[in-house]
Amino acid sequence: MGLTGLNVDNNFNAGKVMKFTVGDKIKSKKPHACGGREWEIIRTGADVKLKCLKCGRVIFVSVPDAEKMTAVYYEQGESDAE
Repeated sequence: MGLTGLNVDNNFNAGKVMKFTVGDKIKSKKPHACGGREWEIIRTGADVKLKCLKCGRVIFVSVPDAEKMTAVYYEQGESDAE
């Protein structure tokens, strides 16, 4: 059996693993229910704890889900150009 029947996502971070660090910020691809797209990383480990910067809601997501939802990653001290 070959690999032709498998659904392979070749665009998922192009093989790169994101390194989430406490205090860094991400901008998500889709907005949160409050309309905010910016999140602060407040805990890392097996999953990532994120805080919405618009409404303050805190969520836990797995590392792969956090990687998928991330459109832009800002390291601590990096300014948002928008």
